[in-house]
Amino acid sequence: WFGLNGGQPDLEVLARQVRPSDLFYELFAAEGAANLSLASRRLRATSHRIPPDYPDSPPRMVVVLHEASWSGGAQTESIAAAAADTLLQVAEISQAIGASPDMASASAAILNGARRLLPGDLAELNLWNATTRSFTPVGSSGDPTYDAELGRQGGAYQMEEGLTGWVARERAPLLVRNLDQEPTLRPKLERGKFPFQSYVGVPLLVTNRLIGTLEVISFHPDTFGDSDLLLLQTLAGHAAAALDRAQLAQQDQKRAEQAEGLSRISEISASSAVLDDILTQGL
Repeated sequence: WFGLNGGQPDLEVLARQVRPSDLFYELFAAEGAANLSLASRRLRATSHRIPPDYPDSPPRMVVVLHEASWSGGAQTESIAAAAADTLLQVAEISQAIGASPDMASASAAILNGARRLLPGDLAELNLWNATTRSFTPVGSSGDPTYDAELGRQGGAYQMEEGLTGWVARERAPLLVRNLDQEPTLRPKLERGKFPFQSYVGVPLLVTNRLIGTLEVISFHPDTFGDSDLLLLQTLAGHAAAALDRAQLAQQDQKRAEQAEGLSRISEISASSAVLDDILTQGL
């Protein structure tokens, strides 16, 4: 798969061929699992810690790769095991999202989940602001140049802009296998500066009320398929509910702070009135 031809493997060289490369690195640091892509192959990777030969020996990890899909029926058990593993991941991610106490932790859990489930280079979460009628990115995970480039172009998405705007306007998921073959779709960022090829995005809805969008991109064509779209849609339901709860909690906290501020103003006003009376009587 990596074209080593019997040569000595080098982690950095291997990581350059895999997407997302940062998740590939993480598998060598701690036990875990991730969906990856290697050229046109879809891979499922799991890492396991090997007990050291001696107490003072450095830790060792073994990473097992297998193709995530097969043709024919010879690999039925392997496919079932991979599907069960993915369902377990979805359950763990959904639990983490649901347990998030605030907006920051919910956003982080959602982005982490999207990166774990889909083999993309970047995941982005956008929240809808009804006042400004625009989408504000509350977080992204992956390529750091994306945030910088988006910041240079305003740092937000309007309803009519980019693929984010399409998903929001249509209130529908969007799967783009190769952006070069979709001339009617125009991303907000210039392709020359951010040349991604594949895209999958879903709206975040609560009883048909728009909360935001969740999107994953790849710099390689044909990275995502129907199964990836289904996984992202499954994640989106939990994400929308968690973000809606976090927004309501923020609003309640803001109202409580405003009420407390008004109460302090009233107390100060009452104290001033008493002081005025005392001074008047004294004079």
